[in-house]
Amino acid sequence: MVSIINGCREGNHKYQKILYERYHAFALKTVFRYIYNYEEALEVTNDGFVKVFLNIEKINYEKEADIIKIVSGWIKRIMINTSIDLLRKKMLLHEIGCIHDYV
Repeated sequence: MVSIINGCREGNHKYQKILYERYHAFALKTVFRYIYNYEEALEVTNDGFVKVFLNIEKINYEKEADIIKIVSGWIKRIMINTSIDLLRKKMLLHEIGCIHDYV
């Protein structure tokens, strides 16, 4: 797993694909708890992985044995926050649409 993280930090697409394939189902399941539409959940999952790859250098670990737990939790947190961002965006757009002209 350390080699995958290091490869992703270097921007190697091979390792990014390996990480994506390894955690895609986990991430989609996490997102689907918040976003009930499958297409939107896929989009949020992909947006979340973009954030993962852009910020992968922020993963810190002391023991190699803990890296799987750390990466899983970190990806889960990014997916949850990305899902909440979409929900907030939708709520704000919905509120703006409800303002009447006579107010």
